Amino acid sequence: MTDAVLSIRALTVDFVVGEEKKRIIKNISLTVKNEIFAIMGETGSGKSVLAASILGMLPSNAIIEGTIFYKGKAISGLTEKEYNTIRGKEIALVPQISADSLNPLLKVKSQLAVPITVHKICKTADEVYSRSCALLKSVSLNRDVLNLYPFQLSGGMQHRVLTALGLSCKPSVLILDEPTRGMDMMLRNEYAALIKSIYDTEHIAIIFITHDLELAHKLSHRCALMYNGAIVEEGETQSVFKDRRSSYFRSLMAAMPQNLM
Repeated sequence: MTDAVLSIRALTVDFVVGEEKKRIIKNISLTVKNEIFAIMGETGSGKSVLAASILGMLPSNAIIEGTIFYKGKAISGLTEKEYNTIRGKEIALVPQISADSLNPLLKVKSQLAVPITVHKICKTADEVYSRSCALLKSVSLNRDVLNLYPFQLSGGMQHRVLTALGLSCKPSVLILDEPTRGMDMMLRNEYAALIKSIYDTEHIAIIFITHDLELAHKLSHRCALMYNGAIVEEGETQSVFKDRRSSYFRSLMAAMPQNLM
């Protein structure tokens, strides 16, 4: 499609462990435009491996076949140096919250300054500061957060800082990997509103990786459902949830509380 920002064609990923080879991604093809595209699936379905494939972040024991296109250009065969010109600047990843998501030894201002400086988004220290303040404002955080260390932030605030980092270099594609995992209902709804706000403001492609079917239904324009490394449902979100063509999807929906959908 001419308006595609990201396209995946016949992607297969195998992991080699010892003398065994396990197929994790099975012949996946996707097209993402300037939209919120949800990739749904349970833990172990291959969602995060798919995200790592896009960014060239697979481990050394991975064997990848197929092609990934960014704005019409094949990127799946790039060198590490070439990938580094894309990561963060063109395609950014907001990882799941973990102990090493943010550097515990650096204040937020120092962590935001790194990608902005490396990718030459700003030229002067004043411009970096202004950009950092604007980024925090875009994720509903006060500029005072710049002077805090990660341990001084709540889990919700840490994830908003990670989101600001993802937006720091004005990417065309933002990948959110299980952004609401572990959040209570209030934080989940607040972050959902943030995703919608980012899309409305930045007009970029957002790939929303989640096991939360309700949130995917609420936020995304199109979606795909993964099971055991393959896509079993794909299309306009409202149609996918209405038709429920696969028995797997029907079983997932049947297991959900009736008042949620």
